[in-house]
Amino acid sequence: MILGVKSKDEEEDEDFIENITRDNFLEKNMQLISEFVDNPPKSTYAFVTIYSNDIPRHFGYLQMLVVLGYSLKVFNPTIDRVVICHEAFRRDAAVVKILNKAWTHVLYRSPIIWPDEFDRDQVINKKWFKFHAWTLLQYKKVMLIGADTMLLTDPSPLFRWQTPSSSYYFSDFKLKDEGPMINPDFMLIEPNLDDFCQLLEQTLPYVLNPTKDQQIYGRDESAPINIVFRSRISLFPITYNHENGGYKHTICGNPLTDKFHELRCAFIHFTGEGKPWKRWSLYAAIWTCFARIFNERLDLPFKNKEKNEKVSESVYKLFFLQADQTKKYFQVEEDEYDEDNEIGDDYYPEPIRSGARRNFTMLFLLLFASLLIAKKIIYMQHHFAELLMRLKDNVNQFMRIEFNQYYNQELTENKEQKYAEKKRKARKRKIYYENA
Repeated sequence: MILGVKSKDEEEDEDFIENITRDNFLEKNMQLISEFVDNPPKSTYAFVTIYSNDIPRHFGYLQMLVVLGYSLKVFNPTIDRVVICHEAFRRDAAVVKILNKAWTHVLYRSPIIWPDEFDRDQVINKKWFKFHAWTLLQYKKVMLIGADTMLLTDPSPLFRWQTPSSSYYFSDFKLKDEGPMINPDFMLIEPNLDDFCQLLEQTLPYVLNPTKDQQIYGRDESAPINIVFRSRISLFPITYNHENGGYKHTICGNPLTDKFHELRCAFIHFTGEGKPWKRWSLYAAIWTCFARIFNERLDLPFKNKEKNEKVSESVYKLFFLQADQTKKYFQVEEDEYDEDNEIGDDYYPEPIRSGARRNFTMLFLLLFASLLIAKKIIYMQHHFAELLMRLKDNVNQFMRIEFNQYYNQELTENKEQKYAEKKRKARKRKIYYENA
């Protein structure tokens, strides 16, 4: 090769290396997303969580993912359970094997790419990895649930809410004059790339300073999510996604106090220092029982220290029996009935047969006939009211005529009497003067 002359391969490499700016970083992220091929969906809706990092010493987040995924399976096995993983976990066969036991779809995404003006060493991409939930265009609705969440009731009915919807964020922000904070760890969203790009654009001021505007919008991914969705989001009841530390001004109570004896919340969110391996609480004890039961069922290598048979029995009654009742009476998916369903026909109501259709048809006809009768009655009442008004007008007119005739007759008689009296007095005066 002649010195000073670039080869064709070197020129291609230079063309491939392109600076990332504020103008093209969205396009680069979209290109990266298109490189990942997701498994085809099996349902219209999906439960989705994120797995971007973990603690190698005990893999606490992986254990929480197992509890969350298997809980969702127990409550409603017909809805896809999707975990979006950092692409680095693809090379860890042991982690992928564990995830596949609790989740139906294990998908991969690369970290968000930011413009070159940001220092790569200071950018912590795991904070923004959650935005990939908006790229799951194969689903109509997605329920984004934080990995550190424990379920006590079936979340499937919440798919009936409009999107976007979210739970309150009481633990760190409480009630504020600016309005309630959106909790990014429990949201019902409609995946679309417009919202994904808008979130990335709103995140630019927070990439190197995640605590910017912390008191107003929250830190990390909370800030851009609150900015984008705050004006058009619906809020779930406060019993959903209750924080592990509790909040004394809500009906859910504080599980860290001795007076706490009743579970009134639907989901538990182990935020911050409230993780089960960091701080004890009644919620953490229940999660430990869940983890032990699920690890035994799935034959996982995790070991849990706390083993209380009485507590485990109570947890089993609280969770599994309630899940069995839920599965019998509710199915959120509206797809065709599958007679070959592996779950079993006794889990869900059977499809409507001809007799049921006939009954619904008769009810509809009765309702239609009732509406026609009601319309006829209202129409007749309208004409009857008009008749009464006309009669009233005629009576009033007749009364006016009679009164005028009576008044005129009486007035004439009075005039005649006065004229006769006047003539009589004049005759008397004439006779008086003649005699005088």
